[in-house]
Amino acid sequence: MLRSVRHRISGSDAGFLYIESDSQTSTCTHTVVLAAPAEGQAPLTRDELVAHLASRLDRTPHLRRRIQQVPGGIGHALMVDYPEFDLSTHVLSTQLEGTDSVEELHTLLAGQTPLLLATDRAPWRATLVDGLAAG
Repeated sequence: MLRSVRHRISGSDAGFLYIESDSQTSTCTHTVVLAAPAEGQAPLTRDELVAHLASRLDRTPHLRRRIQQVPGGIGHALMVDYPEFDLSTHVLSTQLEGTDSVEELHTLLAGQTPLLLATDRAPWRATLVDGLAAG
């Protein structure tokens, strides 16, 4: 039988959760632009990205945890094992179609930024975006 792992979040992370409201979010986003594939190499696919992340999940257990509030709010929230974790639901992909791919990317990112941090599942998501004009 596996023992559930629980880690109390740090005070600074707790502060981010405490300030969350309908008008204030503490969600962080990062955008990484990958180099165009080398000549003769196919672009990275969603399935390849999922496989790559899956091969490293044993080294990054926090990716498989979700936030759990302490009853009565008498302490900082916990990061707990999330047995229903499904990596494929955390990795999305999309294709830019417009002529101004940078502006389209900005619009896409703005629309994908959540208003509040998800606490019912592992609180992260990766989106593979293809179609920037530079490759």
